[in-house]
Amino acid sequence: MKEEFGGAYEQRKTKSWTYRIIAFIIGIGILLALIYYAGFEQFLDIILQTSPYLITTAVIVYAASWIFRTWRLERFTTHAGKNIKIFDLFKLYISGYALNVILPAKLGDAATVGYLKMKGINIGRSAAIVLQTRILDVLALVLLAIPALILFSEKAAPNWIWTTIFICLFVVAVPIGIGILDKNKTFSSILDKLGNKFSHNSLKLAVEKAKDAYEGYHEIVLNKKLLFSSILLSLMIWLFEALTCYTVSIAIGAQI
Repeated sequence: MKEEFGGAYEQRKTKSWTYRIIAFIIGIGILLALIYYAGFEQFLDIILQTSPYLITTAVIVYAASWIFRTWRLERFTTHAGKNIKIFDLFKLYISGYALNVILPAKLGDAATVGYLKMKGINIGRSAAIVLQTRILDVLALVLLAIPALILFSEKAAPNWIWTTIFICLFVVAVPIGIGILDKNKTFSSILDKLGNKFSHNSLKLAVEKAKDAYEGYHEIVLNKKLLFSSILLSLMIWLFEALTCYTVSIAIGAQI
């Protein structure tokens, strides 16, 4: 039994590394294709004129954003009852992020759910964690964008920008609001009743996983300490992301 468990673990580990290598190769291929279409000579000129000191600074700033990303994920996994090593969280998080960059339909998020499940967190709770990180990213961007538009824009922001911000606020407010107001888990009971009406096992399983995800999300939102600390960490993440973009723009001589 122990040998079978060890073999299964090694097989999952091998598959994980295989996915990472494939993702890396695809990413390099896409990068080379972009350089080709942009023009190799133009790309080379920009690289030669780029300040190595500012690029190094940008790398350090961007690395700092990943410290906060990993810290935020650690808060959620600890709340889920799992003490996962920080470096392991970093590896699984950045692997999912890389897959999101090179693959369509945010498949990296699905991979992150799978990675968390491999670490012992059930799939419903894993999905809730990934969903909450995405919601927090949107919230942080909105909270940073509003004062930036007011303080740093020389001209009034176009209406479409404000419309986008209000839509994002609505998208963020709905799930968080439902989680906070639904103290009796009414929505969970509805999903439970809905699952009992289905005779097909696949549909029952889908509803059951949706219920698990909602209950996991409900627990995350109702934990005020976790909610506010994760919002603060999200603000730090996107502040460092913005500083990275600004530093790179200065390094290559772009005027922003």
